[in-house]
Amino acid sequence: MSADSDSGLIKSFIVVLGGLVLFTACIMFLARVIAPPAAYDDKLVKESLQKRIEPVGQVRTSADAAEPAEAAVAAAPKTAKELYDGICASCHATGVAGAPKVDDAAEWAKRGEVGVDTLVATVISGKGAMPPKGGSTYSEDEIRSVVQMLLGLDSGEAAAAEEPAAEAPATEEAAPEAGAAEQAPVEEAAAAAGAEEIPEQVKSTVDTVCSACHIAGVAGAPKFGDKAAWDQRAAAGMETMVATVVSGKGAMPPRGGTQLTEDEIQQAIGYMMSK
Repeated sequence: MSADSDSGLIKSFIVVLGGLVLFTACIMFLARVIAPPAAYDDKLVKESLQKRIEPVGQVRTSADAAEPAEAAVAAAPKTAKELYDGICASCHATGVAGAPKVDDAAEWAKRGEVGVDTLVATVISGKGAMPPKGGSTYSEDEIRSVVQMLLGLDSGEAAAAEEPAAEAPATEEAAPEAGAAEQAPVEEAAAAAGAEEIPEQVKSTVDTVCSACHIAGVAGAPKFGDKAAWDQRAAAGMETMVATVVSGKGAMPPRGGTQLTEDEIQQAIGYMMSK
């Protein structure tokens, strides 16, 4: 009796198990029929994956001449309007920090009297709150195109405008020697920074840390290009200026918030005076 019961239980288990296997096989078959084709079978997907995994370079192990690389396709040059909208509009659209507004024709006409070349040079070197190149990476030609657009000139008119500027009266060139005398303390202090070329590390520190205050004159900091303010400080001598920076003064923390040595601070001061 017990053997018959065990045999019946085993048969029932086998029937149930077989039914489950058959049911699973049917579900998988229906899924294959109904479901869309797998993404990895798509030709475009395969091409995209192939591009992603292709090598970024090749190692040559022979002395044979390498095949010339394909020339990179140069990006289409941007128009003056696109260049202006990318960087310059942030200040010139609203007149931030005294920047002449783009639609102030009278103000641009006054600036245009000095000539396009002078304006381009001013933008490249920076002035007041405007950092060098206006904070952009534009080339000189790109900056020139923006300046010409703001002045309302095309390339032909700009060339014509430069002729009168080049023929300015000699009296302007023979400026009073008093002006040179006023700049003498600044030039002497800058020369005291050393005749050696200023290290890139010092320049980078000035352009990133010191410029945060000295571009716009924050908390009374002398602005880059403000000869009168730098002349007043240079009159005290380079040693005094270095000592002031090392100890800190007013809103300026010790060493200007940098890790520069005293020699590097002297070079940084000379670099700021030359701006």
